[in-house]
Parts: sequence; structure tokens; C-alpha cells
Amino acid sequence: MFPGDGSPPVLCIASSLTLPVNFFPSNYNAEGKPVPIGSATVEGHNWDVYKGPNGDMTVFSFVPAGGKQINSFNGDVNKFFTYLIKSQGLSNKQFLKSVGAGTEPTLGEKAVFTTKGYSVKVNYA
Repeated sequence: MFPGDGSPPVLCIASSLTLPVNFFPSNYNAEGKPVPIGSATVEGHNWDVYKGPNGDMTVFSFVPAGGKQINSFNGDVNKFFTYLIKSQGLSNKQFLKSVGAGTEPTLGEKAVFTTKGYSVKVNYA
């Protein structure tokens, strides 16, 4: 859940192979001009999808399309993985390893993550 108060947060889900998948509810002044590898409609929102390296890891990022901001999100993050399995060839053998939230500054150093809380519920199949 992204409450939308304070700096825009990122939810990072790491899979069994340490393949981070980031969900950005907004994008303020990101450096560079990244080009999305695709777009997806997941959990009622339109997302631009990015893929790139971070050290030895490959990272997938979902950013709201058209510069929109998502002030609150409540949904099934497994649907993001389903998209990646179907459209990007991600292995369906992945499993959830960790969940985190915070900001990811791309310029400067004083990003602040302010929230009243977030929660994640894991359902085992």
C-alpha cells in the first residue's frame, strides 16, 4: 500500500534469484531518459515497464504511465510477476524472498520516505 504522503516510495520485491521487481507509484525528476521495454495494465493501473542492470542483477521496474501518480495501491503483486512470466520470459519457479519499501533518489541525497505504514500479506499456494 502506498499512502502517497511525503516522498514517493518504491516497493521492492526480491525473488528467489535476487531479481528485484520495483513498483514506483510516481516518478519525480528521474535522471536520464530511460526507454520502457513495454507497457502493462496490472491491478487497474497502466504501467511503463523498464528492465536494466544493477551490478550483477537484472531489475524490472513498473512506473505509472504518462507521468501519473498513484497515491494509494492495494493489490496482488503476484500479477506483476505473471506479467513478467508471460511477456518477459521470467521463470515461473521464482518465489518471494523479501519485501521492502522506501525512496530511491536518482538525483540529490535528501529523499525522505514518510508513511503511516504499509503492509504485505503473503498467501501460500
